[in-house]
Amino acid sequence: MDNKEDRQIERSKMQEKEIDMLKAVADFCDRYDLSYRLYCGTLLGAVRHEGFIPWDEDVDITMPLEDYRKLLKLGDKLPPPYTLQYPGSTKGYYLNWARVYIDGTTFMEQSLAGKGNAEYYMHQGFHMDIYPMIGAARTKAGQKVQRGLLRVALAIRTPEYHRLRGDFKAKHKMVGAIPYAIRERISGLCLKMVMLDPDRCEMIGTIDSAPFMGKYQYDDWKAPKKAHFGKWEFTIPRRYDKVLRRIYGDYMKLPPEEKRIPISEEIAIIMDADKDYRYYQEEDR
Repeated sequence: MDNKEDRQIERSKMQEKEIDMLKAVADFCDRYDLSYRLYCGTLLGAVRHEGFIPWDEDVDITMPLEDYRKLLKLGDKLPPPYTLQYPGSTKGYYLNWARVYIDGTTFMEQSLAGKGNAEYYMHQGFHMDIYPMIGAARTKAGQKVQRGLLRVALAIRTPEYHRLRGDFKAKHKMVGAIPYAIRERISGLCLKMVMLDPDRCEMIGTIDSAPFMGKYQYDDWKAPKKAHFGKWEFTIPRRYDKVLRRIYGDYMKLPPEEKRIPISEEIAIIMDADKDYRYYQEEDR
C-alpha cells in the first residue's frame, strides 16, 4: 500500500471522528440552547455531498456572537474526548476564533514535531473551527478598520508559532520582543473592538481565515433548515443557496481534479487518528 493510500485510510478515519465531534457539539448546543449553523466547506459538503467534501479534513460551523460567547464560558463542560480552545484560553493559541479538538489524535505540521515543542500548548489534533458571527460596520472605512484590527490581533500572537515552523522573520522577532502577557491583552482588546452586535447591524460577517467583510444579511441565517451530513442531520442557514453562492459562486460545480487537494497534501502534515499529538512533540524526529 503506497503512502497516498495510507493517507486516504487515515483521512477516512479522521472524517468519521469529526462527524462524531460535530454531533457531540450540536447536541451540546441543543442542551444549552445555543444557535449554530454549518458553514464554509461543511455547509457545502452537506448540500452537495450530504457529508464531507471527499478531500476536506476539518469541520466548520458559525455561531451568533452572543451564543459564541456563551459557548466559551461553557467550554469546560464539553464531554471527553473534546477540548475547546479560543483566543486567550491557552498560551500559543494564535487564531482569532475558537476550535474544538479531539484528544488522542494528531493533525500537526511536521515543523511542530520533535523534542522541545512540548511547551507549545495549542492543541494539534483533529478539530472543528467555530467562527463567531459579528455585525459589520456600516461603511467601507469601518469594515477596513475591522479587518485591520483582526490582522493585528492575529499577528501579535504568532511569533512562537513562526519560530517553531522555522520561518521566524524580522517582523516576528520585533513583535516577539513584547512580553506575551501584554501582547495577549492587546489582541483581546482588538477582538473586543471588532465584535459588533449582529442584531444591531444591517450586514454581518464572520471572523475566520479570510479578510473580514460584511457580506451576509442576517435574515439569511434565521429560521434554520436541516440537512444531512453523514448519518445525522444538522442546522444550516435558511437561505443556504444565497450563502453558498456568496462564498463559492457556482458551488454545485466540482472544481478541476487538480484542485481537489487536501490541506495535508499541500503542506507536510502528520495525521494520526490513534496517537495524541504530544507523542510527536516529545519524540526525537
